[in-house]
Amino acid sequence: MKRIGLAVLAVSLSGAFACQRDNEALNQKLDDISRRLTSIETKLGNAPAPGAAARPSQPARAQPNPSHVYAVPVGESASIGSKLAKVTIVEAFTFT
Repeated sequence: MKRIGLAVLAVSLSGAFACQRDNEALNQKLDDISRRLTSIETKLGNAPAPGAAARPSQPARAQPNPSHVYAVPVGESASIGSKLAKVTIVEAFTFT
């Protein structure tokens, strides 16, 4: 029984030392990652804002006049309802 107890103790101690070495390697990797992250954050902090120098500011787009009636040709586009309706609602989408 003493031999089993000593064997268990020996295995436990060897496992504890192995874990300690693994923790040291893990801590070194974490320190390296932390240094690299700090370097990246510094570079990003010094970089100009995206698009800041790429294009000049554009003038405001003209807005439609709500007092005007605009004719929009719908042609053979898909529609629901009567072709003789007094009001036509046109939905337009732009996928860019």
